[in-house]
Amino acid sequence: MKILTIILLSSLILIASCSNTNKVIITNSQQKDIEIQVSLAKTPQQKQQGLMNVSNLSQNQGMLFFFDNEDYYNFWMKDTLISLDIIFINKDLRIVDIIQAVPCKKDPCKVYTPKNKAQYVLEVNKDFAKDNKIVINNSLKLLINS
Repeated sequence: MKILTIILLSSLILIASCSNTNKVIITNSQQKDIEIQVSLAKTPQQKQQGLMNVSNLSQNQGMLFFFDNEDYYNFWMKDTLISLDIIFINKDLRIVDIIQAVPCKKDPCKVYTPKNKAQYVLEVNKDFAKDNKIVINNSLKLLINS
């Protein structure tokens, strides 16, 4: 009976943790939905840290940055260890720019600024957009639990 209870509790914990996963779903240029599990950057500290010192990012994993308003938000790659696609998203959840960014080990680091205003920014592995046929004006859905 104890083993069954432990298995049941473990299953419930696993289900609960899966349901709390934050996701972005991008409908690509071929009308296929691409699902990305994301960690969130909402606070100034989370935004500043970003993916600094992250040495590996799974294939369909990324970080989603939230901003209060649309604007030209600058990103840089100081102390970032992996190359990234930076996907800029407007308030209507449409991609407005995609920039490939490379790591920077010492100042001055290149600053990446979108061509159009964005309210959300998604960072994923380099070539993720190209490999998944994601282009400017593709639409997104945000499945955020927090």
